[in-house]
Amino acid sequence: MSNTQYSTQDLRSGADPSFQKKLAELLRRESRLSIPDPLYAEGLLFDKSLYNISRLYRQNRVLAHVLGARLVPKFITVGRSLEEFDLKNHEIYYNPIADELLWRLSTKNSDEWIWTMRMVLEYSNSIFHELSHFIINKSLPWVECGLERYAFQESLVLYRDVLLGRELGKGGLPFNVCGVVYRTSADTGPLAKSKRFDFFRTQVIFGYLQVRGIDNARGRSLLLKNGVKLGRFTPLDLNPMFSKTAYTTWMKARAMQSVLAFKPSEIIPLCDVHFLKKVFNSLESIFQTSTRNRASVEPRLRH
Repeated sequence: MSNTQYSTQDLRSGADPSFQKKLAELLRRESRLSIPDPLYAEGLLFDKSLYNISRLYRQNRVLAHVLGARLVPKFITVGRSLEEFDLKNHEIYYNPIADELLWRLSTKNSDEWIWTMRMVLEYSNSIFHELSHFIINKSLPWVECGLERYAFQESLVLYRDVLLGRELGKGGLPFNVCGVVYRTSADTGPLAKSKRFDFFRTQVIFGYLQVRGIDNARGRSLLLKNGVKLGRFTPLDLNPMFSKTAYTTWMKARAMQSVLAFKPSEIIPLCDVHFLKKVFNSLESIFQTSTRNRASVEPRLRH
């Protein structure tokens, strides 16, 4: 499916009249794909497609399963899932809207496309993103380091989102349009081993600062004052309103307003190469285990 001339927002607003049919065909093809029985989640939007085409997506699904995560169908809005998000919960909720979306795409005319998109974006979320949270919280012991815990974990999860966007390339656009993949990327393909840490460092530093309300321009200024210049890779660029709303909603729901304000001292651990290198190596080790665990959950396939 190629819609390279359109952005995510263009397609959500109906700029390409043919996109509705292409999306419906993608969903029909999904019904012919397979996924290991222990991982099967009925109605989870584009789950089988992503599992079959993405190594990173398979990593998350397999490792989260091994660690005890359970995907539970539940009627829940994206806003409510954010407010009720619990790092310790083994149940990851999703709306089983795949059949509903296919019905709408197959029977409704293009005039109703906007309403269809509103429904999808209200009730679909990125299971990849949620499982990254579960895996990292479960597997990466937290060490007090001067950073706000949730914001730092979110920056690691955002890094995983960026990697998935790179892996999917242009093919990730329809998944991004439907809200099941949060990042897209014009840069594709795996990074050379020698470049992976620099890429990680850039994404995590700027991701953390943005979640904490510091835009990239101010972030670069803070880093330069501490003798750090990151210019090799383009950092992710979050919607400022989204990052502010998501973070404050999550923190206020836990009566943790006191840590909302960014403290200048938080820049110090972000500039510590040894600290970030240790986190990077731990993260690499965690997700490499999914390759070894995959055989234990794929004895049979469910169609």
